[in-house]
Amino acid sequence: MKNVGIICEYNPFHNGHARQLRAVREQGGVCVCLMSGNYVQRGEPAIFDKWMRAKAAALCGADLVLELPVTYALRSAEGFAAGGVEILDRMGCIDGLCFGSETDDINIIMSTAKALDKPEFSQNLKKQLKLGVSFPTARQLALEAMDYRQSPIPLVSTKVYTVNDYIFKTGDELTFKDGVGDVDGVRVYAEDEITGTFKVDC
Repeated sequence: MKNVGIICEYNPFHNGHARQLRAVREQGGVCVCLMSGNYVQRGEPAIFDKWMRAKAAALCGADLVLELPVTYALRSAEGFAAGGVEILDRMGCIDGLCFGSETDDINIIMSTAKALDKPEFSQNLKKQLKLGVSFPTARQLALEAMDYRQSPIPLVSTKVYTVNDYIFKTGDELTFKDGVGDVDGVRVYAEDEITGTFKVDC
């Protein structure tokens, strides 16, 4: 059984939230929700108070609902998420996170996240903001100006081990069957029982 963290607002709690909790529980997960209190992002008061929203979450499958401190709850999306991840990590008992996304392709999510951390992105963003466009539009245009598109071969997303000290390089392709593979005649083992061809991203 895994403890799964969900950073949320539930403002208000709706069927999509209930579906997410149900999906975690169907996979044997314990739902630990870190929810904003009576004030949510952008400083608005929540539609319903934190007690009512926490009760709705608990009735629909949350095992534990904790309050995200207001200093994180009022921040932008990045600060909201970073604060939530930090708190869940410090708890020392959370095995993973569950979140909603417009795509289920983790490679697209990871390549976008990496692009947002590059200095080139910050420079592009500043240029767009100086032109007077809104922040979301500026961010989108800054990303589009970069070549961050995902390789058709997914990145290996698990720890990989070898019998000896083989050094992997970015771009190396590893093919696994049930977590076991071979690269240049060296047997490699994945922490998970993955099957398929993946690229190394050092």
